[in-house]
Amino acid sequence: MFRVLKPNSLMVSFYGWNRVEKFVDAWKKSGFRIVGHLVFKKRYASKTAFLGHSHENAYLLAKGRPV
Repeated sequence: MFRVLKPNSLMVSFYGWNRVEKFVDAWKKSGFRIVGHLVFKKRYASKTAFLGHSHENAYLLAKGRPV
């Protein structure tokens, strides 16, 4: 994604909470900077075990210096 994204732009990327280290490592190795974190509340639980997962996580990533 980094290669094809325009210079000085932003990207939203969703990730799995149990693999966040792998995602962050890959983004940073690609050249992205993490500039924000988003949490989207869902009206339903997508998985239930010990807890019901009723949200989605995403990071706002930057290539260059977006204005």
